[in-house]
Amino acid sequence: MLVPLIVSADPAHRHLADWQLRPVRGELGAVLPVPTMLLSEAELPGPDALIKEFIYNYGRQLQAAVAARADRD
Repeated sequence: MLVPLIVSADPAHRHLADWQLRPVRGELGAVLPVPTMLLSEAELPGPDALIKEFIYNYGRQLQAAVAARADRD
């Protein structure tokens, strides 16, 4: 299972990219248990704190989705 990551040039555009791409990923059969991780280019040199925050916020949901997927396979 992958967590989508969108990198935008401008922080104001990060949610727009997710808004446009999320339905497409769903139509292609992607499992979307958590929001997309959204970063701006300025945050790329050191995203460690943002990744930790994302895992803190969504780690349990990701674990549950992976477990549910494993049960089906």
